[in-house]
Amino acid sequence: MEKKYNKVCFGITSKCADNKHILFFDYDIKNLNVVCSELEYIQKIFKLSEIYIISTDNGYNAFCLDKLSFKDVLVIYSKCEIIDKDFVNYCTNRGYFTLRMSISKKLVYIIKSNNCVHEKSNAHKKFFKDIMAYHLNDSCNFDTSQNVVLESYGSNKHGFDLNE
Repeated sequence: MEKKYNKVCFGITSKCADNKHILFFDYDIKNLNVVCSELEYIQKIFKLSEIYIISTDNGYNAFCLDKLSFKDVLVIYSKCEIIDKDFVNYCTNRGYFTLRMSISKKLVYIIKSNNCVHEKSNAHKKFFKDIMAYHLNDSCNFDTSQNVVLESYGSNKHGFDLNE
């Protein structure tokens, strides 16, 4: 039986044009300091560039514009202790990661970095700057891609009301 939804949501996927992925993190924890501690550790051991943290109703999402293979992304997630495991498992089975987006998600913290080891996704940077109006500090080693993959899906909790 097909489930009926009264709202539609959209999300941005981790997919890049060259089959690499940027990093998305989902935390159902309200303590920003705990989230930052884990992300700073991950950033340090994997030499990642800036990590941007966004507030959500349940806690925090985060993203890093560094492009990595899907396998490398999974290795990084395996080192995360407090990341939402359901998010990781669900997205791993699909073969890509998605962050549900809405105007209410505000950029609340940036974990700065001097690392410029990995190539970064220009398309994702443009989305977060132009569509979400986030101020991003990253300035080096971007690809030339212009397109991101967005997804829409039904929801009864979040999104735009279909009955309006």
